[in-house]
Amino acid sequence: MTTGNKGLLPETSYTVFILSFYTIILELMLSRMSAFYLNYSNAFLAIPITLFGLAAGSLHVHASRKHIEDYDIGRQLKGLLFVSFLSFVLVFFLFSRFISFLPITHQNIIDWIDPVKTAIFSGLFIFPFYFIGKVFTVLFTRNRDVIGRLYGVDLTGAALGCFITPIFFHFLDLPHLISFSLITITLVTLYAGKGCSPRSVAAVLVLNVIVLGTIVYLEGNYDLGKTISRLAEGARVREKAHKWNEFSRVSLLHIQERGRSYYRIIHDNAESNVGIIPYRMSKKRSHEKRPDWMSIPFLIDRTTDDILVMFAGCGKQMVQYNDYSAGEANITGVEINPLVKTFAVDVPELRGFRMETFYGLPNIKLVIQEGRYFLDNDRQKYNVIYVGSDAATSMFKTGHSRKYLDTYEAMSAYMDHLEEGGLIIFQAQPSIHKLEAFKKLFVEDGRTDFHECVIVLSTEWDRADFLIVSPAPFTPAERETIISQFGRHIYYMPGYDGNKDAAETLILEQSFDPKNLVTDDRPYIRTIDFDNYEIFPAVNQLGNNRYYRSWIKITTLAFVLMVPILIIFALHLTKTRMPPVYMTIYLIITGFCYMLIEITFIARMELFLGSPLLSMSLLLCVFLLSNGMGSRYFDSLNRRLNTDFLPLIATAVILITLHAMGPVIRGLIGWPLVVKIPITIIIIAPSAFCLGLFYPYVVTWLNARNKVQAIPITYGLSTLSSVAGATYAMTMIINFGYTMIIYQAVIGYIVLFILTRSMGRVAK
Repeated sequence: MTTGNKGLLPETSYTVFILSFYTIILELMLSRMSAFYLNYSNAFLAIPITLFGLAAGSLHVHASRKHIEDYDIGRQLKGLLFVSFLSFVLVFFLFSRFISFLPITHQNIIDWIDPVKTAIFSGLFIFPFYFIGKVFTVLFTRNRDVIGRLYGVDLTGAALGCFITPIFFHFLDLPHLISFSLITITLVTLYAGKGCSPRSVAAVLVLNVIVLGTIVYLEGNYDLGKTISRLAEGARVREKAHKWNEFSRVSLLHIQERGRSYYRIIHDNAESNVGIIPYRMSKKRSHEKRPDWMSIPFLIDRTTDDILVMFAGCGKQMVQYNDYSAGEANITGVEINPLVKTFAVDVPELRGFRMETFYGLPNIKLVIQEGRYFLDNDRQKYNVIYVGSDAATSMFKTGHSRKYLDTYEAMSAYMDHLEEGGLIIFQAQPSIHKLEAFKKLFVEDGRTDFHECVIVLSTEWDRADFLIVSPAPFTPAERETIISQFGRHIYYMPGYDGNKDAAETLILEQSFDPKNLVTDDRPYIRTIDFDNYEIFPAVNQLGNNRYYRSWIKITTLAFVLMVPILIIFALHLTKTRMPPVYMTIYLIITGFCYMLIEITFIARMELFLGSPLLSMSLLLCVFLLSNGMGSRYFDSLNRRLNTDFLPLIATAVILITLHAMGPVIRGLIGWPLVVKIPITIIIIAPSAFCLGLFYPYVVTWLNARNKVQAIPITYGLSTLSSVAGATYAMTMIINFGYTMIIYQAVIGYIVLFILTRSMGRVAK
């Protein structure tokens, strides 16, 4: 694969296209796998793993004394193929044989499991990206004269990978997507390595079949026993069915303990649990037999003709409310993951629960939709809106659309769907941010009686609260009924003498606190605690779940920011084959700010598109294609424009995109997905096009000044700074919110423009 002076060869284009295609599929698979193997807090861990591996491969090429023309691309691709097979098999083997899965909120924080799992997962998958980084660096350098065209091929291949990955996840299972990706990289290895004989192709395809069978076997043998909390000694937990889709890995567990047998459907590592109870026809109201918190609307004799159940799972709470009303209430359930309903109907072990019959009742409707999308499209009003447990998704969820149903905007949507005299019930969820949101809604409505319209029952304040909100004040008779049934659990009730101080102080305060307000722009309940951070905290501090979640994120961020700085500093000390300091800074700023924009836009559009994987796939696809277009037309623009003004142009376009995004999401969230996809492309593409111009600018600048030996390191420097940018964005977005992160990126581009103009004058 020769130099770019002879043009872009078809075999080079083919290799780069397939390699990029494989890279993005692998990255997207890791984004889903990390939520299962680790937890939702690490849903975007795939991005820094990808970038760090690519940077390591690029830096190795730069540091090597081997001439760029001496690299054997076929040999590098064989190395990639080997480590790809090995990484998948080892991860499935190690996690299915030696590591127990347990919810992050239940595990012993100072235990070794969490950091070791993260190290194993990250360490093994860095190696495929390392080889990809080497191949890309070699091919980009050899073809530097046509870098725009080759970079466009690279990004087009990646965009295709983005497009097909959600489709594969929706219709197939993870092992089959892995097998497909390995076959593609196998074929390009044989083609580029000149070993594409029928015998070699057959041998590798047989190997793929063996690996697929191995992965399918291992993937069904995880130890999921500890995902069920408070099990009796000697209890047995068996997985009866499982499948991956674009939302999660869904598993049906059969639990046997103390002579009883029951089933539980869990998502990923049980951060979300779905209970299952059988449907039994009854014409008697059952809520008086054993009153529970769910039955409060019936106990206080509120109207219960129409009930909405959010996070319905396969319908446990719907069955209960149907039982409470003796089949008289119209009950609508909303659940995002279709596999939950599929399991309840199709798995033989659950047929005795008669859920298919229940779903067919005329008063029952289970809707498979994202919650905010449903609320925006549904025009019905309800007497009771029951919002199920938050399922531990309140911690720092950067890859879960559930967080958008905890925001002020979501509380407003709930109120809009409530009949006069109705109730909104939140089960086992943190309450402070919801109370602040409802106070704001009451203030905006000109009301001062919020403290008379809320009840909090709890076992642990602001963590497992049962929050009840009514537009109309609770009557003395209603309050007496609740006191008689649940008095020892009352944290706050209007006129109650036993209110807890923390809850009463918060609720009686008429004004809301903006600091505690969770919004669509910052949809995170638990922020990162920088004030109490210590590098070496006491052991008992690490045993505190909330403290540990902040500590590990801050420590990881500090480490990831420090490593690129140390590497770049060490490279400059060698004084060999490095770009000028000005260009090094240019690469660092553009790589860092690029990831601030990309990560933030992906997270922001989760709400609009209704799925983290779809948002990640579509936006990566748009970014890559638009970046590729920018690279493709850089030479043409370079002849017509003063490219020193690129940072300023990017700044303007990014700000326009940011301020257009909010109204579009708010106004069009309820539109069909087939319409929202092209709207997303129109919004995002201009910014992504501008961001695709920066890397060709650097390569062109170096090539024009005969600094060809510095070109290989540019890919590594840009990627290395992107690792830091991605990690910074994933962490700080929790405290700052989306708009502030974008503003920080804009400041970076303005600094870059000032630097560019200053260096231009110095050069002249």
